[in-house]
Amino acid sequence: MSDCEKLKIVEELLELESGSIKTDTKLVDIEEWDSLAVISLLAYLDTEYNKKITSSEVKKLVYIKDIMNLI
Repeated sequence: MSDCEKLKIVEELLELESGSIKTDTKLVDIEEWDSLAVISLLAYLDTEYNKKITSSEVKKLVYIKDIMNLI
């Protein structure tokens, strides 16, 4: 999967407009990065990749690229 495809997935998970984020965008700068977005990310990773991440791993996410690396 390309970075472009991963970026689109992250935009969908965060309910953002296409092209509104980049890989180096900080999550704290995104209003939509909240507990619901975290739950959506966890559900997506579990459903699509059978991958479970812990709360300590979520706390380590700083940039959009960090989420993309999980996909």
